Amino acid sequence: MLKIKILIFLSLIKNSFCPCTKDKAKNDFEKPDKHYRIEKLAKLPPVVDESSAVKMHTDTSFYTLNDDGPPEIYEVNLQGKLISTVVIPQSSNKDWEEFTTDKKGYWYIGDMGNNSNARKDLKIYRFNPALRKTDTIRFSYQDQTSFPPQKEEKNFDCEAFFHFRDSLYLISKNRGNKQVRFYKLSDQPGTYAILPFYSTYISSMITGAAFDEATNTVALLSYGKIYFFKLDLTTGLLKPQSCMGFARNKQAEGISYRSDHSLIVTNEQGGIFLIREK
Repeated sequence: MLKIKILIFLSLIKNSFCPCTKDKAKNDFEKPDKHYRIEKLAKLPPVVDESSAVKMHTDTSFYTLNDDGPPEIYEVNLQGKLISTVVIPQSSNKDWEEFTTDKKGYWYIGDMGNNSNARKDLKIYRFNPALRKTDTIRFSYQDQTSFPPQKEEKNFDCEAFFHFRDSLYLISKNRGNKQVRFYKLSDQPGTYAILPFYSTYISSMITGAAFDEATNTVALLSYGKIYFFKLDLTTGLLKPQSCMGFARNKQAEGISYRSDHSLIVTNEQGGIFLIREK
């Protein structure tokens, strides 16, 4: 754990000086054509000690979770006050890393943290808050043959997804060769073997995703940067747009859009940040 934290710290220092140079050289990422203001709003309540995901509930409150511990979702306002706690039945928290919702009201909770790339029990819980019922979407990476694979092939970890139409779009944490893989997974309970439909070079490890349906924009969070993609509604492919540095994020793993297209970001050190155009 100490080694991981040191590597994250060194990555943040590096990204603060030249955040998007490598990404611009390798693909179509540009510096943002907009100027953003980053504001620290508050601290998360003590019960949220390792926030690994965030999803807006209203424009003034959001859902978040810890990456281990009780199987609970916490609603928190932008002042850092705990509003409510929801226990997810028929579930356990081995390594929760992402959370999103869909238009039907389902909650999707990703128990898929896989730093070692050795897990064979990857799952996403689909929770119906009205019925208090939890189903399970089980999945494996069809392109993974070794558990764990060689170091340069350790791309079978995922901490980021978003929901679009009837699918979950999973984005790998590119620990190995820096090629981020994009997978499409059904939002229906069942067992699936998935293959990537797209990949691209990203120099930082991806830790969270957010989708702004009004602009078809996908924001991918990493340690020290935020990457923006445009989602093609016809093909489902993502086109790289821009990249911005975010050196103050520490170990940031939660990101979500608000209705005004601003972003809320949380990190495992308890910070709540607002990012919006100047």
